[in-house]
Amino acid sequence: MSYEQTATVYDAIYTKMKDYPAEARRVIELWEVFAGPETTLRSVLDVACGTGLHLEALRTMGIDDLTGFDLSEAQLAVAKSRLGSKFHLELADMTDFGMGRYYDLVTCLFSAVGHLPTFSALCQAIEAMASHLEPGGIVMIEPWIDPDDFREGHVGINVVDTPELKVLRMGTSTREGNLIHLELKHIVGRPGVAMEDFSETHQLMMFSKAEFEAAFSVAGLSCHFDEQGLMGRGLYIGVKAQNKTMSWGQQHVMAEHLADEIDGRLPTSPSFQQSYQNFTD
Repeated sequence: MSYEQTATVYDAIYTKMKDYPAEARRVIELWEVFAGPETTLRSVLDVACGTGLHLEALRTMGIDDLTGFDLSEAQLAVAKSRLGSKFHLELADMTDFGMGRYYDLVTCLFSAVGHLPTFSALCQAIEAMASHLEPGGIVMIEPWIDPDDFREGHVGINVVDTPELKVLRMGTSTREGNLIHLELKHIVGRPGVAMEDFSETHQLMMFSKAEFEAAFSVAGLSCHFDEQGLMGRGLYIGVKAQNKTMSWGQQHVMAEHLADEIDGRLPTSPSFQQSYQNFTD
């Protein structure tokens, strides 16, 4: 994963594709559905926040306690330059982070979980998110493409045409199992500056609904799926169980068993079935 060259044009591309204020409103609407309209959303942690567009939109909705982190220094630099000191922004990995506090809502949006390479990594990330929730808190995760929905041979194009910036981006992808190799080629022009052209490659994993449901269960979260989601890719919503706890060591073992079970490599033992049933009941 690398956004070093595209960070400065990222917002120009994606604000044409996505309505961030509308997505922020939908996040709050879903929060009220699952937390209850009488519950006030006070704090949000945005995992893989990128350039901070969702955080900025949530701020306009009246939420002041906002935190975000990302693994891209270049995208964080853009976020910090726009959002300033009113937001707490950090460099961190979604599979292993500790913010030292709890939140009402933890989000991981715009398919950032697709950058996770394995089901075990997905379990680690969701467990880390769940561990930062207040009692009754909520996790919302926007998935990458479902394996059944991948369009073989699709070529995408995006154009930005303003007086200050011109961008032409084309994207193609190939599939290897459930791993997508995505190549994005850019031509960027600005007044008085030599044109740039560069490519950006991403490896994105398509996780199934069964894998998301298993990972949520391991993390002690109920799992609900909103089919439309924020932009048509769906949204997984988990509510933290208030009377169930599991140590990280237990969760790690459970994740390994579930990964093997889903991959069809390991029949579920009676002892594992019982421990899993005790936890999920």
